Amino acid sequence: MELSRRERYTMREEVYRVKRPGYIVFGNPDYYGKQEYKGNIKSYSPANSFDTRVILYESGPQKKAMRSMSVCFIHRALNTEIRESKCTLKIRRHTELLPHGEKILIEIDGKWDEINVDPCEWCGEIQKFFRSTKQKTICEAVILTIRLPRSMDYPAMKKMAEYYFQNMELVRRVDGPDAGYKTKGLLDPKNQKCYKYIVL
Repeated sequence: MELSRRERYTMREEVYRVKRPGYIVFGNPDYYGKQEYKGNIKSYSPANSFDTRVILYESGPQKKAMRSMSVCFIHRALNTEIRESKCTLKIRRHTELLPHGEKILIEIDGKWDEINVDPCEWCGEIQKFFRSTKQKTICEAVILTIRLPRSMDYPAMKKMAEYYFQNMELVRRVDGPDAGYKTKGLLDPKNQKCYKYIVL
């Protein structure tokens, strides 16, 4: 008897509050430390005014699930504003994809490791979210996402996150069938795009 989609597909997501790192670097290790990195290395140093969350995500067939780790930074003032008013904001998003390579290097505050990646068009991305005022354009949030190999199961992904971020505090967990689940985000009423960054 064939299993239903609800039984065959699962989704799991855990959101953790962590200490803000000083810097993050990830990308193709062959280009690390070279001037001509041609977009193969992404780096980011968050401002002191940003809160930090780590999102561990798994979705798809149990034996071939897709897994990713995202490090999210959101301006503390914006975080509070959305919490209190539950407002909908007009946010502009800029995305930079990390081209595929055989391995990906992840370095956070001096801790680093290299992991193998599956063949795909991209193995990581950095998204920046901007809000414009009459005076200037402000970067309100940044998400760095790393697509992990299917051979890395969920416990191994969590162990990797704990290596980079000590004292991870669980904020929210969603665990169940992958049936049209959508991450809570900010909705732009003009184009109906749900920007995937968590407000916690």
